[in-house]
Amino acid sequence: MFKTAKKYMFTITLLTVVLALTVLSGCSSSLTSQEKAENTQLIGNFFGIFGDDWENRLRDDTPFDKMDFVYIAFAHPYDENGDGIYELGYENAHKEAPFTDQERIDQVVKLAREKNPEIKLLISEGWSMQDYWKSAQNPEIFADSVVTMMRAHQLDGFDMDYEIATDPVTLPQFIALVEALRKRLDEASIEDQRGDNPYLLTITPDHTSLAVWDGKVVNDNFDYVNLQTYWGERFHFIDLFEDSGVDVSKMLIGLASEIDRNPADSPQPFIDIARERGARGIFAWRVDTDSLDENGIPQYTITNKMWELMGRGEAQ
Repeated sequence: MFKTAKKYMFTITLLTVVLALTVLSGCSSSLTSQEKAENTQLIGNFFGIFGDDWENRLRDDTPFDKMDFVYIAFAHPYDENGDGIYELGYENAHKEAPFTDQERIDQVVKLAREKNPEIKLLISEGWSMQDYWKSAQNPEIFADSVVTMMRAHQLDGFDMDYEIATDPVTLPQFIALVEALRKRLDEASIEDQRGDNPYLLTITPDHTSLAVWDGKVVNDNFDYVNLQTYWGERFHFIDLFEDSGVDVSKMLIGLASEIDRNPADSPQPFIDIARERGARGIFAWRVDTDSLDENGIPQYTITNKMWELMGRGEAQ
């Protein structure tokens, strides 16, 4: 009888455990979908400081209050002394221009912080001048120059617009550059006593980046990965970069708010797939050319829609 009771109790216990695991598994499966959607919160925008017509690009009504991040584009690496050492510098300093990048960055920072004190402002390194091969020649020195520029303009981080179709950077160089940047930004966060607001490191890759890429290194060192999934024809990038080792929960899904070779994107499909996959948010290229009218003046239609459709508030 004791053996029978013991066997009976064991069976009940086993059934209880199985039932509990089944229930937990069901909850986990149902919560996973909810948690994925809840992870999709953040909104970013690129802002171009290049080109003419500045009075229409940065205006009092530029909706900096309807975004969490601004990626200021662009800065580039330059060898100022001809000694093979590249440091982050200003594009306009190397060509004739009626403006200075320094002034424009400061103007963006001033207006953005007035309208949205919580906004995160990052300088974005460009891609058209073998930027990453140059940056990787002396990664520690380059990383230090990044911090110098960030401090000069009271920025919150550094972004790499990583497009390398014509860039001879190698994988060992890329890894060394990424790790040097992460290390230096972490050190600077402590030096500048940023506490719970450390300097951010983000990357904005297109499909060419996968030729020189280590997804695990990216996942371990970058705060966010902004995928250039513009024009609704590149959602497969999410799978490609996830397969490379990047956590989807770090991704921001990118749409185009300017009219370039295609019409501007409608934000809803990008928001839908970001929520479905559990991406961290969405971003757009770029707010200063968002929905240009016949006079070339941005109307900010997409920026406002992104804010409203993400449930962050009503667009004005």
